[in-house]
Parts: sequence; structure tokens; C-alpha cells
Amino acid sequence: MRVIFFMIILFIIAFCFAYFFKSSRGEKRLYNRLTSLDALSKVLPRSVAELKDMHSKATYQAQIAIAQIIAMPHDKRTYANTVQPFDELASISDLALLCNITEILEHLSPDDTLRETARTVALEIKNFFAEQVMHNPELFKAFKAYVDGNSSNVSLSDAQRYFIDETMRDFERAGLLLPADKQAQLLALDKEITRLCSEFSKNIADEQRTITVPREALTGLDEQFIGALKRTQTGDYIIGLDYPTYTAVLQNCAVEDTRKQLAQLYQNRAYPANKQILEQLLAKRFERAQLVGFQNYAAYDLANQMAQTPETVEQFLKNILMRAAEKEEQELVRILGESVLQEQVKPWNLSYLKEQYKKEQYALDETKLSDYFPMEKTIQGLINIYEQFFGLKFVKIPALCLWHDELYALEAYDAKTNTLLGIFILDLYPRPNKYTHAAHSTIVPAVKDHNGTHLPEISVVMANFPRATAETPALLKRDNVKTFFHEFGHAIHALLGRTAIASYSGTSVKLDFVEMPSQMLEEWLWNPEILRMVSSHYKTGEPLPEETIQQILKLKQFDAAIFVRNQARYALLSLQLHQEQNPDLDAILRDIFTTYAPHIWFDPENHFYANFGHLTGYSARYYGYLWSKVFALDLFGEIEKSGLLDTATGRRYAETILAPGGTKPAQLLLQQFLGREPRIDAFIKDIGL
Repeated sequence: MRVIFFMIILFIIAFCFAYFFKSSRGEKRLYNRLTSLDALSKVLPRSVAELKDMHSKATYQAQIAIAQIIAMPHDKRTYANTVQPFDELASISDLALLCNITEILEHLSPDDTLRETARTVALEIKNFFAEQVMHNPELFKAFKAYVDGNSSNVSLSDAQRYFIDETMRDFERAGLLLPADKQAQLLALDKEITRLCSEFSKNIADEQRTITVPREALTGLDEQFIGALKRTQTGDYIIGLDYPTYTAVLQNCAVEDTRKQLAQLYQNRAYPANKQILEQLLAKRFERAQLVGFQNYAAYDLANQMAQTPETVEQFLKNILMRAAEKEEQELVRILGESVLQEQVKPWNLSYLKEQYKKEQYALDETKLSDYFPMEKTIQGLINIYEQFFGLKFVKIPALCLWHDELYALEAYDAKTNTLLGIFILDLYPRPNKYTHAAHSTIVPAVKDHNGTHLPEISVVMANFPRATAETPALLKRDNVKTFFHEFGHAIHALLGRTAIASYSGTSVKLDFVEMPSQMLEEWLWNPEILRMVSSHYKTGEPLPEETIQQILKLKQFDAAIFVRNQARYALLSLQLHQEQNPDLDAILRDIFTTYAPHIWFDPENHFYANFGHLTGYSARYYGYLWSKVFALDLFGEIEKSGLLDTATGRRYAETILAPGGTKPAQLLLQQFLGREPRIDAFIKDIGL
């Protein structure tokens, strides 16, 4: 038996050498080829057949890479032949990059068949990595053999040691210290969890329900908005559930019944299908967590995060909910009147009443303010800020022959050395079947080779901003401006987080820290100088008037406690859903919102959990938004002392916080930049407490 095993190993080694020798004379791997948009356009699959062929070849290459790591004799193992190939397999192999590409196509491709195939291929790739990488006992043995053996005899960097330690923990979390039958059970669970997450997300994305109303039911809405709506054969107006449309109606439509219809439909997206899927998902996650020794999935999910335990997070959230409760009540009374203390406000009325209050008390109409934010000039203003603060230079280039003809791109250069750092593809307009929110997604991560050279990072910023009309250019709401600044902040993080460990590059940090850089950059938009830089009336070219800027600044704490407590409620929901095997979804949702939103009527037909998309990717960690906000505001306060356009400060921030990616604990990065432990004081002050 040993002879047969030895012969198999020899065959694998011989096959690997033959393959890589042949490969070196032929086509390079994707990572080395994707150095420009032209190269990406040549690689991007245009048909189902092309995508399947790429998948087949990339899988084959990944299998060989795995076999090569396993085949290496233990006494010959080094970081370069064991750990580094593992790192590259997980992050910049053809299969890893194809996974990134399929997720882009799934979100953005206008081709229905290709989009569905991309979703299927992405699921298959994730299952491959689960089965052949993180649940592969032979690969684990190979990695462990190096850790227990030769790694102790060499000098490794702190980042390399950190990656090794974290990877060993990941293997343990995958159950590879358990008996074989338990390992098989965990693998089956992980595959099923991946499938359920994919189905859950797909059902939200595929939601096509609408309401139909006559013209008089749209009173209060902008004529340009109304004119862009589709109509029935009888002339009624069709209102969909995409986020920009939903927000515009809830904030501006004067007809309560229209708001109510749309809000009730919106809060029931993907229901009832996703209720059953979520129940299965939570049960599978709970079972998975207990198999590897955790009390519940929340405990498992947080063990490798900054917060570490559900108890820490629950205390953090309830502290915020308690401290901001009185302030939230004051805000509601100011906006809605004393009657809110006796009669709860309907949820579909709150956004509308807030907008009316802003118009009456602050003389601010967000729809009219959009005249000062023509998209092209505003985005250029935002880019200028990033250029100055980070010491970068952006060059606009066409993005031809990708997935749609409305795209354009920005090449990002180091302004001092003129080195090309990366390329951002901007997909900013809505279209049928496109991802309905805003997001950033990396295609090619920023990696620093061991000789110091690098290839350009490539990523995508996606949004759904208003289009131009016959009368006006595309005009952004202030919230759109913030959204772009936020997502572009993720892109900057991905660009400047260039590490030698590919798996930890860019935004590959702890999930309860990943939102920090973007949330911090949002604070720029509360600065008068910045507001002048990004505003330009589409007719006159004039920036926002000084009195308008002052009114905007007064809005900083206008509904801060309402917003923060709402985020805390969502975070508590995601946490509590993952602490039971078979939670009562409706009861938990109702209890949280009736307890922590006493002045807002809870609709018993509310099934928000069915379209809470963060429950797949963030699972129990939605608290990360508020957790990150604490650090964001603390850092912002320090940066503000030097000026928001100070390049020296920007470069120090980039080098200290962004450049390490995930190669250092987030707490250490914060301490190094601040010169002290981070504090919650700025966050509490920001709420107005």
C-alpha cells in the first residue's frame, strides 16, 4: 500500500513539473495578464461556453497547485514552497480571480443567461475552495508540517507569522482537528450554507414586484422623477422597489397611501421564500458552530473578530441604545411634535415628515440641493480631494468592451513617482437586473511581490445614480454624494492596502474593521471647504451658498440618534438570530423593534429579515458598521487637526492604517496612528450626547 502511495506521489510531482514547464512557455496565469482594461476585456467571458471553459481550466490549475503543495517532502518545506503557494492559491490563482469576475458578472451583466451561469459558477468555486482547500486534511497536514517543523528554524516577518497563525486557526475552525466523520459533516454543512446564502441573495436581487398608482397619487414628487417612471397601457405609473425609487417616494411623496403601499411591499421583498431559506440557514450555521465547539454561531462568527464575543457586542449595542434613547425621543418630538409620545408614528411616514421638517425649519429641500451636485463635476471634485489628501493622481479613461457601454474608468497613480497603482471601473447608472444598491468589489487585489514590484489593482465601484434628463444633467442627492465618497473610500483602501501576503491585501481585514476607512472619509462632507469643492450649480457653476452650507452643517445631529439606534437595532437583530438553532424570526424582529423603537409603530406584516441582505455576508457581524464608526470618528478627529487636505497626514494615514491590509491586528494599527488606545468619546459627541 505504501509503495502504491509513493508511486502516486511521484506521478503527481512529475505531472506538476511537466505542467508548469509547459505553462511557462505558454499562456501566463490571469494575475500576470490582467494589467490593463484592455487585458481584462480580452479575458472577460462573453458567453456561457467561455465562462464554463475558464472555470474548467482554472479548477484544473488549482488542483495541480494543491497537489504540488501536498507532494513536497516535509523536511524540504519552506515558506516559499508551502505557505506562499497556499496564499496565492486562495487569493490570486486563476480560480480565485475567476470567482471575483463571476461575482461582478452576477451583479452587473445585462445578459440574463450569463448572469445566472456566473452565479452557479461562483457557487461551484466557493464549494471547491471549501472542499479542496479549507477542508482538505492532506493540505492541512502539509501546512501543519511546516508550522511544526521548518518554520521554527527560519526568520519570518511579523506579517508572515501572523498569516500562519491565522490560517492555522482557520483550519481548526474548519474542523480539521476533528475525526473524519465530523469533518465530512462540516464540509457538507459548509456547502449547504453557501448554497442557502446564494439562494437568499438571489431572491432579493430577483424581486420584481411593483405598485401601480394614478398621477394624483404622486403629489409632491419631482416632475423629472415622475417623467422617468414606466407607465401602464392605461396611463398609471409603475413604481419599483429599487433603492433610489423607494427612497425618493418615501421622502417626498405627499400621498400617505402611496408611501404605505410601497413601504409594505419593500419590507416584504423576497418573502415568504426567504423566510424558509433563512430558517434553514440559521439552523445549519448553529449546527456547524456546535460541531467545532462553540455555543452558537454568533460565538463562532465573532471569535476571530476585533470584538471576539457576542457578550462584548451585545453590551456595546445596548449601551448605545440606552445612551441615545433620550436623544432619539427628543429628535422625534422636535420633528413630529409631542403627539408622538402618545401615538406612534407609522414607519412609512417618518422619512417624509423628516424631509418636510428640514424644508420648513432649515429651508433645505434635498431635491433642489441636487442642482448643486451635477454628477460629473461632483465626482471630479471628490476625486480631487482624494488626490490631494492621499498624494494620488487619477486619469479618466474609457472602459470599452467590458459588460456595458456606460462604464468608464480611472487610472490611479502615485503623484510623486507617477507609478500606476491601479484601475477603478465605475458603473454608476441603474439598469434592469443590475445590483440595486452601491458597492465596491475587487477583481485583482493589490499585491506587493517579494522583490518589491507590483501589478495594478483592479476594482469596481457600482452605484445607481440618477440619469440625465432632457432638461438637466445627472444630478446627485447629498446622500448619493456620500454614497460615492464611501464606496470610493473602499476602492482607495483596496488600492493602497498593498501587501506581500495576497490574502490580506486591501480590504481583506477583520469584518468589524472593514467599514472604518470609508466611514471616516464620509466625515469630509461635513466640512465647509469640502462642500464648496464638490458643489457646482449645473446652470451657473456656483458652489453652494455659504448660508446653505451652514444650514447643512446644522443637520449633522438633526436625526443622529434616530439613525444610530436604528443601526443598533439591525445589529442586535443579526446577533440574536445567530444565537439560537431555530429562532422565531417574527418574534425576535418584533421584540427588538417594539422594545428599542417604542415611538415607531411596528407593522405585524413586516418581514424585514427576508431581505436583510447582510445576513449572508455579515451574518452575526452587522454590528461592524457601528463598531467601525467609533474608530472612524476617533481617527477623523486626529486627522482634522492637520487639515483634511494635508498630504503628509494623508500619506501617514495610508501607510499606517491602509498599507498593512489585514497583516496586522486592527487594534494595533489604530494604536500606531493615534499614539494611544482608541476611544468612544468622538462617537458619543457626534450623536449629540
